[in-house]
Amino acid sequence: MEKSARRCEAGEPLLVQRLDYPDRFFYIVPISNRPKRAPILVSVDARYGNYREAAFLPPNRSQLVATMTRKELVTKVADRRFQLEEPLGRLRVRPEALCLYPTLVWKPCRESLSPFWPFHMFTIGDYRLYVRIDGAIFTRLHDDQRGI
Repeated sequence: MEKSARRCEAGEPLLVQRLDYPDRFFYIVPISNRPKRAPILVSVDARYGNYREAAFLPPNRSQLVATMTRKELVTKVADRRFQLEEPLGRLRVRPEALCLYPTLVWKPCRESLSPFWPFHMFTIGDYRLYVRIDGAIFTRLHDDQRGI
């Protein structure tokens, strides 16, 4: 067995809702052997507990499961302008007018081909902003391309 997989314990699971299927949820469970580093990520169906898939990270890779607080997430997007697709113009995000979705979200898209890279989703009126767990921000998830 790989050294980094010995003496591992399950960490706090992250609930993720699939946006491409109604009422489908899964957990990402970090399996770690030291603080702030999870060399194994396991995906489990949230309703039945069935194993879905797992990812084993090489020792030199950083943690994939980021844990940003609500305050850190709001700070990333508040009082900023984001260019929307034409002809919509720009979206000004005011902290009083945004809503953070209670779970992470994911669907296969150009911005994230892996369910281990879900998004935090903000709603601002009729618009959405997606903050991927690594901190990248998107105004749209492109799922309309071949092979996705």
